[in-house]
Order: sequence, then structure tokens, then C-alpha cells
Amino acid sequence: MRWQIVIFVVAGAAAGVGAQDDLVKKELKKLEGTWKVVDSLGPDEKVNQIMKEKAKFTFSAGKMKVTISGQDSETKFQIDPSKDPKHFDVIQEDEKKEKRVVLGIYALEDNDSRLLIRSYNDLKMRPSDFTYKAGDMGGVVVLEREKKKK
Repeated sequence: MRWQIVIFVVAGAAAGVGAQDDLVKKELKKLEGTWKVVDSLGPDEKVNQIMKEKAKFTFSAGKMKVTISGQDSETKFQIDPSKDPKHFDVIQEDEKKEKRVVLGIYALEDNDSRLLIRSYNDLKMRPSDFTYKAGDMGGVVVLEREKKKK
């Protein structure tokens, strides 16, 4: 009887992991594509303006490419859409392959055509909402899906 209980618990946990993987895959599919910056809120107004005028984000296969004035920067990211708010973590590696994870949150709005990302510069804190006020660490980026060219 004990073995049956253990097998049931392990099988239930495995099913939960499979469902979580499916949820992540479905959400990653929604994020795929190129997004233009329609708003950027952060401590540096000059950076905010450059982001709004010249930045694009492209999401594909767990990678995020940020293009500003033709210059690309690519990094990995991971999401957890089961959390509230949904988690969005940027995984940065330096030249020594040391990882730094920037904790964030995200939300898809308007039939998945708007994406909000909020992060802190503090690696130990995750934002709890999308409000930004002067003096806050990190920032908020509002993205709008680019229309596919015909």
C-alpha cells in the first residue's frame, strides 16, 4: 500500500511538471516575434527616450534580443506564467560565464499585442506590480507587437 501511495504522489508531481512545461511553452509561443518600445520608464530620461525612439525586442526560443540603432544585444530569459504576477527573469552572463539573474515580472495585454516588463536592478528583489515612480530601481518597458509585413 505504501508503494502505491509513493507511486501516486510521484506520478502526480510528474503530471504537474508536464502541465507547467506546457504552460511555459504556450506562453513562450505568445512572446515570439519582434516588439517595438512604446514606453520606457526608468531613472535615466535619456535612456528612456532612446528606448522609445530606437529600440526593438525580439523573443525566440528562450532568448531575448534587444536592438538599438542597429546594435544587437542578446541574452537568455525564463518565465513562469503560473505566478501572479507572471515572472520574467533575464539571465545575463559575463565573459567569465558567471551568471546574473535580474528578477522581473511581465504581463500580456490587448490580445497579446502589448507586453509589460518590470524589473529591479536589485538581484534579490522581484517587483510586485507595474507601477513606477521617480527614484525606483529598474524600470518598466511597454512593448507593442510589430505588425508582420506582407
